[in-house]
Amino acid sequence: MISSVRLLLSLFLATLFILAPLPISFADNVSLKKKPDQIERRLKSIKALLNTSSLAKHIKAGKSKEAKELRIKALEHHKKAIAAFEEGDYDLAASLLIKAQKIMFKAVRATDFSKSSNKKKRREFDHRLKTLRALIEAHKRVSAEKGLNRADILAEVNKALDEANALVGAGKIDKGRKELDIAYDLVTVSIRSMRDGDRKARLLIFETIKDEYIFVRRYNDDYIKLVADFIEELKNNSGSPKLISRIIGYQKKAIKLRKEAQSQADSGMYEKAIKVVEESTREFKKVLRALGFPIP
Repeated sequence: MISSVRLLLSLFLATLFILAPLPISFADNVSLKKKPDQIERRLKSIKALLNTSSLAKHIKAGKSKEAKELRIKALEHHKKAIAAFEEGDYDLAASLLIKAQKIMFKAVRATDFSKSSNKKKRREFDHRLKTLRALIEAHKRVSAEKGLNRADILAEVNKALDEANALVGAGKIDKGRKELDIAYDLVTVSIRSMRDGDRKARLLIFETIKDEYIFVRRYNDDYIKLVADFIEELKNNSGSPKLISRIIGYQKKAIKLRKEAQSQADSGMYEKAIKVVEESTREFKKVLRALGFPIP
């Protein structure tokens, strides 16, 4: 279904840049080869990029034989990286991951955008840029919350973002949009990989029940902002009225539950508040699933 909704989300992870240098800052990061935990996170992130991201879906659903072949080649490199990692050859694993991501980016060069006017393309670019900035702020909050250093990811994101703005300023809207989408892709996959540990984190013993409530509330905060921005983009891009109505229903229910939880927390009923916040988050997740995100 190639609608404005699909364009918004399939391309939000989908097409990358054409001629510009690849923003692979971690390719030059020698320390990556010395840190197995970083390589393991990269393995997961690139697996998502190659298999479940909208980029992968866009290529698989497309007609470009070259793009499909390049994606398969990237998958082969990722498979070899897993084998190297399991054998303890971290230098080789890091090198193969770099190659896999580069090849996946090249695959997008064989993809095409739907035809639309420059005015519409610029409007879509501006809306996506706004949401990307919200994602970047969410990324900073999550990384700080978890005590993780993701400066390398943000360096890649900012490099692609700067290139996107430069290309659009030069009148190259399609190439600029592809740069913007790589930034979108990188930050989203990174947030998802950081959130993978949330269930394990919940097994930790918090000092107080209030601390646990604050933990789940912050998680919910990320969804509040992201969902609001995505709904705004849908409206501005003439998304399906039926879909918009459905996801606004999820959003309203989630916000209502969040307010209810806060009221309970204010009264000191933190155990109940935690359960209600989690229910609120589940409603927000319904929004993202409806928009095409592979949210567990």
